[in-house]
Amino acid sequence: MKGLLCICVAMLFACSDTGTGSTTFISGDLTVAGNPVILGENATGGANPSGFLRISGNFDSKLGLALTGLKANVRVMNASGAVIGSGLAACSPDAIGPASSCTFLAVIALVSNAYTDSRQVEITPISDQGTGTLRVISVNWPTTG
Repeated sequence: MKGLLCICVAMLFACSDTGTGSTTFISGDLTVAGNPVILGENATGGANPSGFLRISGNFDSKLGLALTGLKANVRVMNASGAVIGSGLAACSPDAIGPASSCTFLAVIALVSNAYTDSRQVEITPISDQGTGTLRVISVNWPTTG
């Protein structure tokens, strides 16, 4: 009877994850976190009805590099998709380390439009290193009366 010799070779691979993500800018790794708060208010006085929106939220970076010059590019559209207000808002802090977050607050004037005319808000994170992922939020205001 011949003897059988079995040799088992097990390979073990070790992986390391620092949790800081890529050190190359990737737009999908700079996003609007959670659900931003959108508050509307009509301006008082004046011949034209006008309003404004206060939009606040957080940006989340999963990148493994520091980001500088962080700001929020915000656009507000009406029901037909026309832009009725836009602006840039600085983030606090405006520079963050790897895998960090920041806060923004934008006040967008809606000239000759009531805040209830707004139907969509677009928020894009911007940094000196690149542009993050666009977030589109539908807005439905309660009717009064």
